[in-house]
Amino acid sequence: MEIIRFKDGECRYEVWNLPDGGWNDWADRADRFLAHSIREIAAEYAGEPIEWLEINHWPYSGRLIVFPSQEGPYGDRIERVCFELSSEYLEAAVRQVSKSVPEADQESMWVSLSRRMWMQVSECLLHGDAGRQLAIARQSHRLRVAGYDYEPGEELWWLAEDGKIRD
Repeated sequence: MEIIRFKDGECRYEVWNLPDGGWNDWADRADRFLAHSIREIAAEYAGEPIEWLEINHWPYSGRLIVFPSQEGPYGDRIERVCFELSSEYLEAAVRQVSKSVPEADQESMWVSLSRRMWMQVSECLLHGDAGRQLAIARQSHRLRVAGYDYEPGEELWWLAEDGKIRD
């Protein structure tokens, strides 16, 4: 895994590039990534309570992006820190559906892939190290969770404000 850090204006970015090591490798690193992101966001905003923890999934590029916001998912993005887990495995899985599944069935397969990914994220937020870091951060920040897929039209909300998967 390669970690890239850079600044864009006032925002500090950290990108974890994860090679395709399969589902288990991604799932193992997801909890560490989320815990690290939450810990860093809480530290960056130690004197300023943060309202939202946004977790944004870009299915077609295999990216999971985590950032704080005050206004929630419909507000302007003005964060000072942003974290990205870029997974070759997740990107390849979406491409494989495009190549091997009949067009009429692709959408349901993509939703199924997203659901599996979001179930793992929810598990991390509720029972993993990410959940422990979220509980610590919530002593100073509200950090309601907004978990959604980013794609044309968006509105694929997967997580409730407490981090539980939506049915």
